[in-house]
Amino acid sequence: MDDETPAAFARQPIVDAQGRIKAYEILERGPQASGERRSARALLFSLVDHPGIVPAGLPRFINVPPALLLEPLPPAEGPVVLEVLEDAVPSPALAEALAAQRAQGYALALDDYALSPEWLPFFGQFSYLKLEVPRLRLQQAWALPPLPSGTQWIGEKVETLATLRVLEARGVQLFQGYFFAFPELTRPEPLPQWSSTVLQLLGALERSEVDFRALARIAGADPTLTVRLLRAAGAVAYGPPVRSLTLPDAIARLGLRALKRWLQLMLLADAGTFSEVKLRWALERACLAAALGPWEGLGADEAYLLGLLSSADTLFNRPLAAVLAGLPLEIDAILAARAGQGPGGALLATVSRLQQAAPLRPEEQAAYGAGCAEADALYQVLKAEGAPR
Repeated sequence: MDDETPAAFARQPIVDAQGRIKAYEILERGPQASGERRSARALLFSLVDHPGIVPAGLPRFINVPPALLLEPLPPAEGPVVLEVLEDAVPSPALAEALAAQRAQGYALALDDYALSPEWLPFFGQFSYLKLEVPRLRLQQAWALPPLPSGTQWIGEKVETLATLRVLEARGVQLFQGYFFAFPELTRPEPLPQWSSTVLQLLGALERSEVDFRALARIAGADPTLTVRLLRAAGAVAYGPPVRSLTLPDAIARLGLRALKRWLQLMLLADAGTFSEVKLRWALERACLAAALGPWEGLGADEAYLLGLLSSADTLFNRPLAAVLAGLPLEIDAILAARAGQGPGGALLATVSRLQQAAPLRPEEQAAYGAGCAEADALYQVLKAEGAPR
C-alpha cells in the first residue's frame, strides 16, 4: 500500500452488559507504517482533526506501542485512555513511562491481558485491564485476581451471549466485541430513514375515529409490513392460535394499543443497524416506562414512546434531536424529559435506575415485573420474525 494513501479510521464501542456505550476504541486503518506512526495518526485524528468521532465526555481508547509510551505526548484533552499493547515488557522503565503519561492526564489500559502474573505489581497504574477472552479458555475454571480500587475489567473480543454470561459471572462489567457491534468506519452516519408507511399508520391511529380496514389498506401497500403484522398477530399473547388471518383481522386482533407499540418498535428497528442487545434494552426501557408512567401522571402509550425514543442517540450514535427529526412527535418534550425535566424526566430517571439493577422498592416490584414480562413477550415475537439485525 502506498504510504500516500489517506489514513482511515474506525471506532468500536465499549459497552456495559445492557449495550449502553461507555467508551470507544479508535482503530487506525491507514497505510502500513510503524506502530508509533499509526498511533500518532489515531491520536491526532481523534483529538484534533475529528474530535466529534466520540461523543463529548466518553473516553476514547487508543493503542500505543511501548516505544511511543517513552516519548513525551501533549497533555490529554478530555478522557483519553492509552492502551499498552501486549508486546510491552513489565519493567521499572515501563513503570516510569506509565507514570509520566498519567501525569499528562492520560488514563491507561493494559491490552490483551491473559492473567499473566508478571503484570500483577503494575495493576495500580491502570484504569482498565482488557481481558483477552479467546486465550482464557472459558470452558475451564479460572479466576480473576483482585483489582485495585478504581480499576475495571473489560472483556474484549466478546462474540457470543455465552461468553458474556461467563464474564458477568466473574464480575466483569464492561465489554467489547462483535456480539455488541462491529467497528464502524468514520464515514458520516446517515440519519435514520423512517418508514413512510409506518408513519402514515401512526398518524392514522391519532385520529378520533379509527377504521381497521383503512389501516389495513395503508399497511397492505408494504408487503414486508403486512407479513410482520400477520406474524405478530399470530402470537399466542393475542389469543388462541388462528390458522389464517386477513390483514384487517390481524389488526383487530392486535388492538390499537398493541398495534401502535409494534409500529413504533418496527419504525425504530428498521431505521438502524444496531445489535439485538441494544434493541432489547430499548424495548425493556419502553415497557418499564409504560408500566411506571401512571405514577408520574403519564398515559401508558405516551410513556412507552418516551421510553423507547429517549435513548435513541445511544442506538444511532447521533444527537437525539437529529435522530428524532422528521418524526411527527413533540420532540422538545422528549428532549426536555431526557434532560431530567418534568414528569417525563422523573419517569426516565426511575427507569434508568431499575435498568441498572438497583434494588426494587416494594411499590415498584409489580410494575417492574409487568414491564419486563411485556418486553420479553414482544421481543420473542420480534426476534422470531427476524426484524432486529
